[in-house]
Amino acid sequence: MSCHENCQCRPGVVALVFVPGIMGTRLKNRRSGSSVWDPAAGADFDGPSGAAIEIKAQREQEMADAQAEDDDGKLEALGKWFRRRWVGVKERGDGVVEKGRTARRYAGVVPRVSDFVFAGPVKRKQLLVNGDARRRGSPVVGRDDALLVVDDGADDYFRTYTAVPPSQVSEKRQRGWGEVHWDSYGPFLNFLENKGRNLSRLYPGLRFPVFAVGYNWMLSNEAAGARLKERIADFRQHIVDQDDRGIGPADVKFLVISHSMGGYASRAGFVMAGLEAEVEAVIHGAMPTHGSPATYKKFRAGESGGAKFVLGKNAADVTAILGFCQGGLELLPNQLYRTVDNQADWLYLKTADQAPAVVNIGAGSSVFDFYARFDVWYRMIQPELLAPEIGSVRSEGNQLDDHEFALEVRLTGCLSFHQSLADNFHNTTTLVYSNNDNDLSFDRCTWEGGEVSDGGRDEWQVYRHENHAVFFGDGTVSLYGPQEKQDHEAALEAWLERVKYAHHPPPPPQASTADYKLQSETAPGDGTVHAGAGDHPRASGGLKRLGLPATEEHQGFFNCPDVRDLVMGEFQILLPDIHRKLGG
Repeated sequence: MSCHENCQCRPGVVALVFVPGIMGTRLKNRRSGSSVWDPAAGADFDGPSGAAIEIKAQREQEMADAQAEDDDGKLEALGKWFRRRWVGVKERGDGVVEKGRTARRYAGVVPRVSDFVFAGPVKRKQLLVNGDARRRGSPVVGRDDALLVVDDGADDYFRTYTAVPPSQVSEKRQRGWGEVHWDSYGPFLNFLENKGRNLSRLYPGLRFPVFAVGYNWMLSNEAAGARLKERIADFRQHIVDQDDRGIGPADVKFLVISHSMGGYASRAGFVMAGLEAEVEAVIHGAMPTHGSPATYKKFRAGESGGAKFVLGKNAADVTAILGFCQGGLELLPNQLYRTVDNQADWLYLKTADQAPAVVNIGAGSSVFDFYARFDVWYRMIQPELLAPEIGSVRSEGNQLDDHEFALEVRLTGCLSFHQSLADNFHNTTTLVYSNNDNDLSFDRCTWEGGEVSDGGRDEWQVYRHENHAVFFGDGTVSLYGPQEKQDHEAALEAWLERVKYAHHPPPPPQASTADYKLQSETAPGDGTVHAGAGDHPRASGGLKRLGLPATEEHQGFFNCPDVRDLVMGEFQILLPDIHRKLGG
């Protein structure tokens, strides 16, 4: 139901609030104010800049004003002819200037990307974890929670990297548009704003402003949920102050749309920060509802595809950041995790031609004990990668003990977070997710390799790894059994004695090993989140599930036309009830 043209309903506002996924919020160094996380900004943005959009509208108005009228005199008609020609000259000049803006935008990508492409684990840790990290420096065990702050976007950022017209920059900054990665989310924010105008025609008494709320994803999603609550309170006051119709706080309603880990952030706001009563409904898009085995895979083999050169090309690059990232650790499969076929087990081992066997890593909350194990080759965390700054230098004692203990504390925090979040959702929740068979995702991880000479699985030792592979490493580990390890070490020791005085030493003895690596994704999804994340969650109040074969992969999920249609369809279902609450 909608309003008629002469609707006399009490005026109101339905604010649409978007919450991005992990790494989708732009971050800057709190002390220097310099942007430290917005890699590849502008790389995928090929539309006109905000300045060009505004100038184009101005030129169109100038051209319209210069059109000849039937009652124009000869001199007036001639003057308008010259004005039209002059507008054409200015348009050509505008085109040249816009090409310059585009070139500047693309040129700006290079240093932003190179900051991470050419940054090793120490530099990454210094940028995002703790500024005290230095190569060959003192061990940096803890994350500096005051290091980073959300970057709301300077004027130059808006001019160069977004499609926001200069006259709208101040307003869009207040609405949070500068906080999120534009290439991923800017088109969707513009889409929501345009659709909001259409909705205002159906409901003349309502306005539909669009907001975005970023967060420091290095911290827990609990902190992100608290920030969401604070920002929604700010938005409510801002709307009331700016609205010219005399509305009050009760006349402002909120709908939340989240992407990926933004679902955790918003759910934490509802469940842990007491935000639920302030929000009418929520739509979670591509949310890894109870975690994703892809997080484990990243710890062992780095990112996949072209993104690996920015997000982490190997285990060392990823662990230096993700091992300290509380929000990222909260993406690990938790006590409620289910695969596409609704199974709890997600880690497997396949040896030679045998069928894959489940690796017992614990059930329910005990899975967090596995994440803290450091004594098996298939462990999630390799402790030495938490401390790249100490390299091979060791002082007295084991410098990794403190890193291991600090990680255990972070994992205990993850367990506490998920016990609080559990299967709790806002009482009006829709899950929108992809089940595309062409965008396979990890719903389980399977190590596959050959026969190891001797010993049981937990006794196998790592002979060689690809923790620091630069280009084409896939996380392969070479393993051998305990007896083979002992034999090889004895042979190596004997070889060292023989070559002490040899002019032409023989090659060193090689161990007999078996290579193991994690197999590729097998479950339908969006390339990152599998379909089970939408199919299997349970909630006391019920959940609405909308699965579809999205045409865009995970990061661009909301740029899929079918996903956008589903979102707008949900708005149409929700709005009549909200309209009634506002007195319509």
